[in-house]
Amino acid sequence: MSVQQDITRRLDDLETSLPSLPSNLVRLGRATVHRTNDIASAVGRRLSDVAGVSGHSAQTGMSTTAGQARSAAQRTIDAADRGVSETIGQARAQGARAAESTRSEMDDAVADAVAATEPIDLATLTKAELYERAQELDVDGRSEMNKSQLRAAVASQS
Repeated sequence: MSVQQDITRRLDDLETSLPSLPSNLVRLGRATVHRTNDIASAVGRRLSDVAGVSGHSAQTGMSTTAGQARSAAQRTIDAADRGVSETIGQARAQGARAAESTRSEMDDAVADAVAATEPIDLATLTKAELYERAQELDVDGRSEMNKSQLRAAVASQS
């Protein structure tokens, strides 16, 4: 049994079980709905007939709309591609800058490490440089020492 047949049967049962006035109101409602459905069906058939005559115009309109949708989708894809390419380019440039900065820092660190491990000829240092080394080594009495005493103190603690 279809849904429409089931609803019709139930409304028939309701109509027979109601007193006269409510029953007439239900019958009036059903007749109104039936007439509205008939009118809607007739309008649909008429539109279908008109659409058959102007089917070419409808087809052209649908083709135009589909073409516009494809064009809009392609523009969106192109814009996304440009955005992705730009972002990739910026990321590559930032990566190159970071790599160069890291390379420079590593070169400086290696140079500092080499300098720190190479033995220093204390005889070539000035009194100020010897005094600075004595400060780093926390040599007692360094402020009263001359250059040769600083050299000997730094040498003994290095």
